[in-house]
Amino acid sequence: MERRCTGKNATGEPCEKPSRLVGDDGWCDTHRPGSTYMSDIGALGGQATKEKFEAKGLNPGEMPDVTDTATALQAFNVVGRAHGERRLTDREADSHVKRIDATVKALNVHMTGRLVTELAAELERKETQIQELRKQLNATPRMAVAR
Repeated sequence: MERRCTGKNATGEPCEKPSRLVGDDGWCDTHRPGSTYMSDIGALGGQATKEKFEAKGLNPGEMPDVTDTATALQAFNVVGRAHGERRLTDREADSHVKRIDATVKALNVHMTGRLVTELAAELERKETQIQELRKQLNATPRMAVAR
């Protein structure tokens, strides 16, 4: 015969724990009189929540200023290490990663603009040189080719 816990759940219905979790006394760990099972689980959850809110975060000066791809990689490594050490929550780490990503994108836009300006100036210099060479070529006398 299958054993059933004699306890009731929070809604007042019979406990549905499988018989392998019901002791010889007819109670599961959750409903056994005098059991601290549920309060122990609650305490563990409370401790985890407390540790989450007491996360140390990043130390001052630990995060480098992102000025190029090399410092961006350093910043990503700092965030990854702090997250792995549980000094940053998932959300905090994600926030830092998004900030680094946005900074890298802004740097790329700035660098692209600078490169476009430099290339436009170089193109203008080359076009001027070509025009000068054409003038020189047109100014030299040409010899007629005999047929």
